[in-house]
Amino acid sequence: MAASAPTETPSPKGGPPAAADLLPRVMSALIMIPVALAATWYGGTVFALGAIVLGIGVFIEWLGIVETRSSPQAMVTGAVIIAGAGLMVMLGRTDAAAAVVGLAAVAAAAYFALGAAKAWPTAGLAYSAALVVALIALRGDDWTGFLAVLLLFAATWSTDIFAYFVGRAIGGPKLAPRYSPKKTWSGAVGGLVAAVAAGALFALVAGIEQVGAVIAISAALSIAGQFGDFMESGLKRRFGVKDSSRIIPGHGGLMDRIDALTAAAFAAAVIGFLRAGFDAPAEGVLQW
Repeated sequence: MAASAPTETPSPKGGPPAAADLLPRVMSALIMIPVALAATWYGGTVFALGAIVLGIGVFIEWLGIVETRSSPQAMVTGAVIIAGAGLMVMLGRTDAAAAVVGLAAVAAAAYFALGAAKAWPTAGLAYSAALVVALIALRGDDWTGFLAVLLLFAATWSTDIFAYFVGRAIGGPKLAPRYSPKKTWSGAVGGLVAAVAAGALFALVAGIEQVGAVIAISAALSIAGQFGDFMESGLKRRFGVKDSSRIIPGHGGLMDRIDALTAAAFAAAVIGFLRAGFDAPAEGVLQW
C-alpha cells in the first residue's frame, strides 16, 4: 500500500532527478507495489491484516515524531485500539469502527483545546485508525471493493509519480512553503492531471460506464492525497523531524510513503459511506 513522493524543485543545474536519489525510490517501489497489489487481490484476512499492521506502524512512527520518548504503554494501547477497529470492520461492524475513529478525533480536539500533552498522540491514533478502517471497508469482499482500492492506488500513485517528476523538471513557484518548502504548483498540477488521466484509463479498462464520475473521484482523491502530503510535512516541520523513520530506503518511513494514500483513502471512504452507507462504501465510490 504505497504512495507518496515529494513534489520537489529541480537541483541548481535543473534536469531529471539524480540517480542516487531516484534509484532507492524505484527499488523500494518495485518491492512494495507488487506486495500491495497482491494483498488487494487476495482481499479478506490477508488484506485486512496488512492494513492493520500498516496502521500500527504508522501510529508508532507518529509517536516517534511527536514525543521525545515514546511510551510503551501508549504504543500498546494504540495498537490494540487500531487492531480492534480493523477487526470490527472485518466482522461487519464498520459503523462501530467509524465511531471509534470519531471518538479518537473528538478526544484529540478536546485535548488540543485544553492544551493537554495527550493531544498529538491521540490525533495520531485517530489518523492511523482512520487509515485502517477506510482501507478494509473499501476493499470489502467483492469485485467492486477490489476495483475501488485499485482506483485509490491509481489516483494516488499517478499523482505522486508525476508530481515528483514534473516538480523536479519544471520547478517554479512554491505551493505552500510554510508547510513543505520543496513542493511546487507545477508538481501539484502535474500530479492532478496524471490522476485524471489515470482515472479515465481505469474506467475504460474496468468497463465502468460513468467515466466522468470516475474522473471526478480521481481528481478528488488526488487533491486529498496532496493535502495529506502537506499535513505530514507540516507535522514533521513542527517537530523538527526530517523523516518519520528510516525503514524504507529512499523514502524514510511508512508515513512518508503513504501520507497521500492515507488522506485519499479516508476521502474515498467518506464518499462511499455518504453515498452507500457503511455496508458498501466501494459501491458509493464507483457506482453513480
